[in-house]
Parts: sequence; C-alpha cells; structure tokens
Amino acid sequence: MKFGIAFKIGALATGLVILTAGTIGLLMFNESERILTEHELTDFRDEGYSLGLQMLSSIATLREDVLALSGLPEVRQLVRAQGSDNGIDPETGKSEQELRKALSLAFQNAMTGKPYDQVRLIGKADRGRELVRIDVQNGKVHEHLYPEARNGDESYFTETEQLLPQQVYLSEINLNRDEEGVVEQPFLPVLRAAVQVLDDKGEFFGIVVINLDFQQLTRAIQSSRLFVYLTNDQGDFLIHPDEAKQFVFDAVDVAEWAAEHNELGDRY
Repeated sequence: MKFGIAFKIGALATGLVILTAGTIGLLMFNESERILTEHELTDFRDEGYSLGLQMLSSIATLREDVLALSGLPEVRQLVRAQGSDNGIDPETGKSEQELRKALSLAFQNAMTGKPYDQVRLIGKADRGRELVRIDVQNGKVHEHLYPEARNGDESYFTETEQLLPQQVYLSEINLNRDEEGVVEQPFLPVLRAAVQVLDDKGEFFGIVVINLDFQQLTRAIQSSRLFVYLTNDQGDFLIHPDEAKQFVFDAVDVAEWAAEHNELGDRY
C-alpha cells in the first residue's frame, strides 16, 4: 500500500507531537522531582537547625538556673549557719536542719519540669562535703539532707573554684559515676553546670552544681527522622544512630581502652 505525501507529513507531525509531549512530560517530572528533593532537603535542614537551637536553649537555661540557685536566700542562710558557732543563722534564727530542709524544697522546685538529674550544694570544708543533694531516679525524687559524699577533688569542683564569681562552669559530657568512680548502670550521660557560692565576707564557701540528664536533652534529636552525629572535641561519639557506639570512650576502663587501641594500631 502506498501512502501519499500528505499522510507521511501527518504521520511525521504526529510522531513529533508525541515525542515533544513525552519530552516535556519527562522534563516536568524531573523538575517536579528536583523541587520535591529541594523541599525535602530544606525540611531536613530546618529540622536540624531547630533541634540545634533546642539544645542550645536548654544549655542556656541550665546556666541561668545554676546562677539563680546559687543566689537563693536559703543558700545564703545555710552558709551563715555553717559559719556560726551554734549552727543557727544569726539573721533569721533558723537552725541548720531547718535551712537544709528549706533548701532541699527550693532545689526540688527548681528541678520540676527540667531535664535535671541532680542538684547539690557542696562546701569546701571537709574535703568538699555535700551539704544538700537532690537526686531524681526513675522519676522519683530522693532528698539527702546530710549526704556523706565528698567532691573536693572532682574537676568540676576544683575548676569552678578557680573561676570568677558568677562565672558558670560547664563540664564535658560524660557518663555519671558513683562515689567509688564506677560508671553507673544503666548509663547516665550528664552535663554539669556549677557556680561559686561565697560567704558574707566574699570568700569562697563552695559551689552549687546541677547535673543535666543528657539523654533527656537529646531525646527529641534521637527520635527525629534525621541521622544525627555529635562528637566531643576528641571525636568521640555523644550521639550516634547506633546507640551502642555512644560514650564507648567513657564506658570502659581507661587503661583497657588505651590497650585495645594500641593493639589495633599494631595489628593494622
């Protein structure tokens, strides 16, 4: 069968229309996919930025709170009672026991709704003996009005003592340890904030220190759809999508950790 020139031209035109339409459709699909990808990346960026701001805001609040606690009237009154011969605050007439209880309640109020695991007043006397400590464990508040722990040799105590008044010390983020220096189980990563407490003569009396539960702080980050990595200045993982890789540097004995790395270095 022979086709006339008109038919051939029509067929060619139809083919070109189909080809053009297909090309335009493909370009439109690619452009739509590009736009969707850009929007998705923008959403990821904004979510990451928002999570970062939340963390910075929580740390700023931690700094404000430790400063506020160090200036509580109950702190000043207990300091005066500690300096008196009879354990009575000469200005209020309250006993040391009354003031410890009052300070405990003030600490508990300050912890309400905050990701704080512990708040303490530590004096420099008696090798840095704790005066009042509030712990939160499994959602329950534990009050210690006459704790036995001594923290004078801890870095957060000695370094805070070297600061100027009203300067806030922020620790490295590491795993909490008991009084024998053993890592607590289950792991509890903390960020500590501390500030000096002065007596009425302006002399160093001790510190107020808050332990922030880092897991609570990062809960929103780790439950997000992002793969978030956070390291300390040594490159150790504080946040990792695989939780087994978090705080490995602090979870084992230092000598054991060093030996393992030396062995790997020799082997490879």
